[in-house]
Amino acid sequence: SAADYAERVRLRTPDNVLNLIHLADIYLHLGNPRRAGKMLERALELEPGNDRALKLQSMLREQTSAGV
Repeated sequence: SAADYAERVRLRTPDNVLNLIHLADIYLHLGNPRRAGKMLERALELEPGNDRALKLQSMLREQTSAGV
């Protein structure tokens, strides 16, 4: 699956921000907000102003506050 592949990439290059964001997006769509949040947290540690990560974080907050 896409998540498995991206996780393998993460193991090889754990500071790859684009991959972390991609993983977060995948986990959001798979209904795993906790895992998505962990990926976004790390991405934003590495690049605090990353627009895509911030947008996904906002989506995550909306989903979790709506109980989705």
